[in-house]
Amino acid sequence: MCFQLADKPQENNMSDDNTREREISGLLEASKATQCDNLTIITIDEERPFERNDKIIHVVPAWKWALGRY
Repeated sequence: MCFQLADKPQENNMSDDNTREREISGLLEASKATQCDNLTIITIDEERPFERNDKIIHVVPAWKWALGRY
């Protein structure tokens, strides 16, 4: 599993275009380098999937990720 903790999640959110593009771009770069296709971005409280470059990126709240409930 490849995952990325959103940078400064208390100040940014995935609905902001710049934040979303920065986090997705970094995760896709890591995915390419590691050949990992299970992609997750951990946030404070947001939850939604994104599709980019034929890959599904899961955005999950930290508490769900920690409990394995996503």
